[in-house]
This record gives sequence, C-alpha cells and structure tokens, in this order.
Amino acid sequence: MAQLKIGFFGDGCLGLTERIRDGVTIDRRGWMRELIRMGHDVTYFSHRTSDPDFKCCNLFADFKLIDLEFEKTDIDRVYVQIEWPKLDILIIESRTRIFGPYGSIMLQYLFLKNYMHTTTKIMFWDFDIGNTLAIVGKTKRDGSVASIYAGSPYQEHDPEFFTALLRSRSNFVYLIPHHLGDKTLQEYEWAKHLYRFTQGINEEFYTQFTDNLFVRNEYDLVYNGSDFNRRDKFKAFYGDWSNKDVTVGLTGNWGSRKGSKEFLVQFPKLHQFGYLDTYETYQRLRQGAMMIQIGQPKYEQYGNFTQRLIEGCFTGTITFADSDLKTIEDYFISDFVISPHEVGETVEFVRSLDDRQYNQLLDDQRLHFLDNGYAWRDKVIDFFNIYDEVRA
Repeated sequence: MAQLKIGFFGDGCLGLTERIRDGVTIDRRGWMRELIRMGHDVTYFSHRTSDPDFKCCNLFADFKLIDLEFEKTDIDRVYVQIEWPKLDILIIESRTRIFGPYGSIMLQYLFLKNYMHTTTKIMFWDFDIGNTLAIVGKTKRDGSVASIYAGSPYQEHDPEFFTALLRSRSNFVYLIPHHLGDKTLQEYEWAKHLYRFTQGINEEFYTQFTDNLFVRNEYDLVYNGSDFNRRDKFKAFYGDWSNKDVTVGLTGNWGSRKGSKEFLVQFPKLHQFGYLDTYETYQRLRQGAMMIQIGQPKYEQYGNFTQRLIEGCFTGTITFADSDLKTIEDYFISDFVISPHEVGETVEFVRSLDDRQYNQLLDDQRLHFLDNGYAWRDKVIDFFNIYDEVRA
C-alpha cells in the first residue's frame, strides 16, 4: 500500500501525569506505532502540551506533534492561522467532547470545518456510542437535533457549518467497538459507513510488566475504573466482597462525582489507591491476584469490548468479566466469565494456584487475544480493509 497521511485527534489519546484519562492510552499508541512501522506518515494533534493542569507524559514524544494552543474565544483568528496538513485519513476520538464547551470541542469544530469539504476520510472512533452520536447530531424526542455544536457558541457562531455537519454526517466512517446489533443499526440508520472495530494490544509496552514471574501480592481483587454509572456493579463484584474476607484495592476517580465518597463509606475495608497516572495504575494492577471487568448498563446492552480485559492480563493480573455483558463470550474465554455470587469461590480458586499455574492462566488469556486478531499488526489490516471499502 502506498504511504498514507493519517492524523489522530483526541485528548483521550494522551497519557496524563496527574491522572489516567481512559484505559486505552497505551494501546492506541500501538495503533500509531504499527502504522509508522508500515511506512505511513502519522501526525498526532494535541492542544494540551503546555497546560499545567493537563501535563502530558512522553507517551507520544516520538510522534509528530502539532500543538494547537490558542485563546479560548478567538475562534476565527485560530482557524485562519492553522496550517492544515493534507490528510488521507483523520481519526477523531469522539470522547474528546467531555472536556467542556471550549478546548477540545472547539478544536473538533475547527477540524471538521476544514476537513469536511476535502477528500480526507473522516473516521470517528470511541468506546462510547453516545458520545459519537452527540457529536454528529442526534434527534431528540421532540424532533429537534441535539449536538455539541448546537446552541451557543457553535450553532450561533457558524450556522452554515452546523447545516453542513448534519448534511455530511452520513458520509463519515464510524468505528464502533461492539457488535452491530439491531439497537446499534437503528441508532445509526442514517450512516452509510458503520463498522465494528475494537481496541488492539501494544505488546511491546506490556513486556515491562510481564517479563517477571508473578509474585503474590496483598490484594485478592483490584479494580481500575472511575465512578461512571457503575456503582451497582462495583458493589456486587467488589464492595460487598470487601466486607467479607476478600481484600480489594481500587484505583480511579471516586471523589469528584456527587455521592462518590458517601457510596464508598459502606466499604470501610476497601483500599483506595487514588486517581493515578498511567504507569502507576498498571503497577497497582499487578498488586491484585485478579480483577473483574464490569460495565455500566449501557455497555451491558451493547456488549462493549473494553480495554480492561486487555490491560488486566497483559499487566500480569488474571482477569474475569461480568456475565451480564452482552456477547462477552465472543470476546473472552467463557471459563473467565462470572456472576457476582461466584466471586468468593473464584477468589478461593485463584488463591489456590501456585506460581506456575497462575502464569499458565495468564498466558492462556494473552494468547486468546493474540490468536484472535487483537495484536495491532492484525488490527491495522482490518483498519485498511475498512478504508479501502469506504474509498471505493
């Protein structure tokens, strides 16, 4: 394949020294690295390289970086000053919208304003289908269109752009990380290009955590995830068991959302690591003998494949998954899919393993992913097959 110019935009791609944005930071970097290894020209766009509140670590230091710092309200000046590179593909991480009404969202406005009218193939990728729908415009119950670009300052500032966005959205490419069932197809009935495309594995990065044999640590269970509509599941799989004889460690943001601290009070034996940076999070995962992937109700309905399955076993922690997640056995080994009432007996089983047995199960989990197309060398083949199809 001839060299392609490929741009990535989305602050969720960044690793942050003060916090971890989401669990896919490292493996999305694997996507970029594989593209570069194949000879493609990859550019990563960011506007958070100097903001002291969002200090970036060096995860992307070896990629081209175009810094888009600007005054929040000076939209027109910024647009004419940016030297937009020619791109064959622009991959926009749609989750970026959660950073607020300026910043990343305004940059999405600028990117789309420029590339919507070019030959660039615009691809939206994200774990959260709701965010993608909100970006391109979603019909509300009263028939009006809701979008992050609707209302002040977006729709009022540039109504022509908003109209063009709604006209162009059917031609964007949507990379969805779960099965394209009836519910998904109905929500995207206006989209011409809808594909299932899940996360991959940056094998090279994880070797620093898995080169050493497992050393039994102090926690039976460890959980990495923030307080986003998961309280019921967390209580059933982790919290209630921490009140028994199961030791549980927790990393994630459980302090800023309303009611978080009050919710955790009922689990006094729970050990909270706090909201950690990417590297320390993975080190903490190794302190647990096992972890369990849980999901919020929306993820259960769609059968989202989440990064937790990968980051658990590839950092050296045997990983299990909630049996309520739709189609979970399509992603994961059925022997490692459990219900809340099975947590206790599963903990006892893991406790009984010697080091050789423990590492054998970890190898089984890793090989399951590597043998089923989740290495980036395989994922990029799927990616370019999608590109060839939409370009035809």
